[in-house]
Amino acid sequence: ATFFLVHNSLGIDALYLTASKKQLDEIMPKVMALEKILCFGLTEKDYGSDATSLETTATKTKGGYILNGNKRWIGNATHADYVVCWAQGASKKGIEGFIVDLKSKGVTTEKIEGKMSLRAVQNC
Repeated sequence: ATFFLVHNSLGIDALYLTASKKQLDEIMPKVMALEKILCFGLTEKDYGSDATSLETTATKTKGGYILNGNKRWIGNATHADYVVCWAQGASKKGIEGFIVDLKSKGVTTEKIEGKMSLRAVQNC
């Protein structure tokens, strides 16, 4: 149940709010059919889910954006195809969401082992 909650409630809603029309047209049908899985990348090791303190940054480039940072406790990340990654935006307007293909160069996920609490979903 937690897997679907992360994918449907956090992932799809965030995808809808942050994706470009091109991204929505390409990704949303596959996500809705569960052919592609989403995760929600907000939490960071030192600040938890306090969005105002995010250290992950986005820098605008000629070809798009470069995101720099580390996320932690991201449900579904070990199984997901895309993450809606939250970062201090390049536009300096505050926090922005970015759709990231988890197979992109420089993106890694690592399963968290030895959790003491409910193991309803894989985190990394």
